[in-house]
Amino acid sequence: MRFIGLCFVLLLAACSPKYDWREMPAANGAIRVQFPARPLVEQREVQINGVDLTLQFQIATVDASVFAVGTATLPPEIAADSSAARALAEGVEASLSQNLNSPLLNKAGFALPLAPNDQRAFRYGSAFELHGGASPAPAWLLARVFIMGDQLVQVIALGSEGVLTREVAETFVQSIRAG
Repeated sequence: MRFIGLCFVLLLAACSPKYDWREMPAANGAIRVQFPARPLVEQREVQINGVDLTLQFQIATVDASVFAVGTATLPPEIAADSSAARALAEGVEASLSQNLNSPLLNKAGFALPLAPNDQRAFRYGSAFELHGGASPAPAWLLARVFIMGDQLVQVIALGSEGVLTREVAETFVQSIRAG
């Protein structure tokens, strides 16, 4: 009887997925994204290019990997100026690069398709990765940073190079769609 109970427990453990993907709204409903676990909500005050922003984060962790969507409402004067909004998004990219002590790698444009009746302007988008951090566990990050309407959004998957696989990181960041 004990053996049957042990087999049942092992069977249940084998059926528990490491990644429990779930589509959820993020970035104040601006997007939907597939999180690999239930995200927690955090808020941080940051300064990017001399602009004070309140970043709201939804953060899910699996093992030592972090999957996050951060969003900030742009100040009206920046939201009204496409070049200032772009400079702020590029400032976020530079901040991530500095934090990981890595240049932006494989940077490419990124566009989020919007529904024909969606009135929000998609004004800037970039996709990139970073590799850096201290040994013995160098980290890497796969990201999307974009401006949609008056929202600055960053979507990142961050983890150790030996733990966070490209497939999992891409599943997260490529799951973004307009909300």
